[in-house]
Amino acid sequence: MASRAVCRVENAVIRWCFRAGVFGEADGPTPDAHFWQTIAQVRAYFGD
Repeated sequence: MASRAVCRVENAVIRWCFRAGVFGEADGPTPDAHFWQTIAQVRAYFGD
């Protein structure tokens, strides 16, 4: 159950990242690193 909730949150994060242009940013951390860091934070929050 928890993992399904995490998947829904991950999908929402992915959609938000695309809308916010996270994957197209030229400066700051690389998009992949920023994305996976966000996913790691989401998983840690849900204890997955």
